[in-house]
Amino acid sequence: MPSSTGLAPCTHRPPVRRPRLGGALLAGVLIGMAPGCGELGTESGGEPVVADSAGITVVTHPAAAADQEAPFTLSPDPDLRIGTLDGPEEERFSRIIAAVPLSDGAIAVLEGADREIRVFDAEGRFVRRIGRAGDGPGELRIPQALQRLPGDTLLAWDSGTGRLSWFDPEGNLIRDDRLATEGLGRISTAYAMDDGTVTLVVVDRARGPSGLPEDGIRRNQSVLVQWEKPDADLREWAEVLGAEMLISVESPSDGRMLISMGQPWYTAALLTAGAGDRVWRTDGTRWEVEAWDPSQGALETVVRLDRPLDPFDAAFIRELEAGELEAADDDRRDAVRRRHRSTEYPDSIPPLRGLVAGADGRLWLGLTRVPPVRLPGGAGAELREWLVLEADGSVVGRVSLPPRTQLVHADADYLLLVRFDELDLPYLERFPLQARPDGEVEE
Repeated sequence: MPSSTGLAPCTHRPPVRRPRLGGALLAGVLIGMAPGCGELGTESGGEPVVADSAGITVVTHPAAAADQEAPFTLSPDPDLRIGTLDGPEEERFSRIIAAVPLSDGAIAVLEGADREIRVFDAEGRFVRRIGRAGDGPGELRIPQALQRLPGDTLLAWDSGTGRLSWFDPEGNLIRDDRLATEGLGRISTAYAMDDGTVTLVVVDRARGPSGLPEDGIRRNQSVLVQWEKPDADLREWAEVLGAEMLISVESPSDGRMLISMGQPWYTAALLTAGAGDRVWRTDGTRWEVEAWDPSQGALETVVRLDRPLDPFDAAFIRELEAGELEAADDDRRDAVRRRHRSTEYPDSIPPLRGLVAGADGRLWLGLTRVPPVRLPGGAGAELREWLVLEADGSVVGRVSLPPRTQLVHADADYLLLVRFDELDLPYLERFPLQARPDGEVEE
């Protein structure tokens, strides 16, 4: 590990080949002892520790690292805003899935409701549409990811059609590959790697017939797979624990069975982000994030904070219930009370709820907001506080985002945020990053 990181390297690093690890094996490795390095933790001086555990690099930071402010902050106002309430149709958004900058300052925006990519120039003026609704080559049904490749090529992943589509900067379809995903499970997103391959995240592996569902929490089985070239089989390179889903089964008197599934904010999540030659992952339940190497199918690095988790105790549950009761209508209050009394809550509050890999190599960790606030249009939870890490695992510090925003792209000099107005309509805004004024950085 280069000395410029400020991390103290482990002096005993045996030449152990990195094992291929599934989620079931991770816990035993990560909470164990680092061979020749003593217990994984922080030194008495509060400096981060770098250790080796069975060939996996483990970076452990002191608890206070999560509280230090980053040396930069967002500018008070955006320098670019794209979107309108009553202007031209191409400038009105319903659901912004992703946004990526191009080399000339233009921005490509993936609009989910209209199933198309819209390109705007560096001044925010509309340039062109790419793709359209449909099931054919270059068409989109349930678009879920957009990424810029070298030469401003755009790669779109559509889970509705199971297609990867490559477009040139002028919007022409370069290549289209419909993946053979039968029997694999639902793929949520895709990340283009530096070697030209694409990593796809299977949210829940197909399980086959398993009988009738039951009430309670079920943990998904998630798989990371790799696309290498057209017409080639997808290569599974890691199986990890996925999100926890809350299943509710009701049997009305008419004999029907009503099944509902959801992911409560307090359960384990499946948070992933891909950039360069690695894929980051966390389930959000601990102060911990993993870096995986898709080419080797191996866990490479674990970054942790030696920080206790906040308890999900009776006092906290009463606080949550009181907040919901205050906002609930009179006829809903009894239902709120019953739900809180019947729910099996975890022992601790999950600290992480967001993960974004920046174009500059930094990693942005969204911190859980309690009580949670939902953004409109299925955009997920509002995450106001983010902890930023360098690519080597060192902590940059915390950054605060404006209210009612969603982080969709991070770069060295700016962030792209989706902001929702008072009518719940989304706009895309670019916020420059500026040096924090002297005296405002907390160590």
